[in-house]
Amino acid sequence: NSAIVPIVITHDDGTIAEFNLAAERFWGHRFEEVINKNVKMLMPASVAANHDGYLSAYKRTGVKHVIDTKRCVEAERKDGTIFPAEVSVAEVPDSSGDRRRSIYVGYVRDVTKDGEADQMILRNQVITALSPVPLVQIDRYGIITEFNKAAQQEFGYAAEEIKDRNVNVKILMPQAVATNHDGYLLNYQRTKKRTMIGNRRRDRAKRKDGTEFPIEVYVSEIVMDGEDHSFFSAYIRNITDMMELELTKVVSGVISDLSPIPLIAIKERGTVLQINAAGANRFGYDPSEVIGKNVKMLMPDHIAKKHDGYLSAYAKTGEKHVIDTTRIVQAKTRSGELFTAEIGVRELMTEVGGEMQRMYWGFLRDCTTDIQRDRGLKLAKAVLEMSTVPLLQIDHIGTIQEANPATTATFGFAREEMIGKNVKML
Repeated sequence: NSAIVPIVITHDDGTIAEFNLAAERFWGHRFEEVINKNVKMLMPASVAANHDGYLSAYKRTGVKHVIDTKRCVEAERKDGTIFPAEVSVAEVPDSSGDRRRSIYVGYVRDVTKDGEADQMILRNQVITALSPVPLVQIDRYGIITEFNKAAQQEFGYAAEEIKDRNVNVKILMPQAVATNHDGYLLNYQRTKKRTMIGNRRRDRAKRKDGTEFPIEVYVSEIVMDGEDHSFFSAYIRNITDMMELELTKVVSGVISDLSPIPLIAIKERGTVLQINAAGANRFGYDPSEVIGKNVKMLMPDHIAKKHDGYLSAYAKTGEKHVIDTTRIVQAKTRSGELFTAEIGVRELMTEVGGEMQRMYWGFLRDCTTDIQRDRGLKLAKAVLEMSTVPLLQIDHIGTIQEANPATTATFGFAREEMIGKNVKML
């Protein structure tokens, strides 16, 4: 009765001889409710139906299928709940050695929690196997204990080459990384200082064929039944594409800032993502004052109030009135000065957080100088046309480039008859 493990002792016919206090708590029956009753009352009907047959077969053959072993069976409490139990049965023979007079001692353990743990482990194994993310699990010595399908595909090793082969995880690392790995494990086990566990970090990995690639790795520790049974799970992501994209962005940023042409990138709703040095200088802003704000701040009010509508209409219809064209518009500097600009807009689809998003690049050319030059040319032409003095313009070899009305009147040639001819004709 002092035992904390439920103990049930039965006669050779299956009737209960002893039922300790732990068994009472376990099944919910009191001693007097079970004494001299068949032990089958502690089992669900599906198990109880076969019990007498097991006893009879053992008495007849002496072959031990249940005796001196551990097995998991279903048990039934007084309230009718059925639960898994681990049962160990020992035989205590009669002094004469006659099996027909033996008693049987059953030790019982509730393994409900064990079953839940098994189910959880099974679920985790399924999730791990199906995960598209490479997962590598190691023990405290660095030996690989789990290597899922995604890891097999990424590293080029078959599962049978890795699992249960006492293979150290360093096989997946370049020499420069592998050299320090054992030290990291030992240092952590000694100090428990988490410099890598629970953090994401970038490193390099090595495939079976020797090729190396950049990875982002996240390591978590799982402790089971004390520190001696701890293991580490590493989730690995190949970041080759991401690093190439980052490099491309850096290069694009450098090119953008070196460009003498003002460049502005905006999101789908008009928020400025980037403005290069030439753009910031022309508008009179520091880039930090523009990035994150709506691009309308660079437009006069009569254009700005319509801009959101242009963006919304294009997002809905896909009709390009501005995209992939150039047009002349007015722009506004920080000081409020308006200037005429030729702009070209290009659309770009880019992946952000796994989703495709639309953005726009605007190329801007200040037309102020062009307009001033055009005005000068128009003024010069007007003066030329109105002059009463014959005026000729020739190139360096004497070809007539321009002739005013006074010249045509004086020489009697039409303008078309002189343009492109040598001045010697006059």
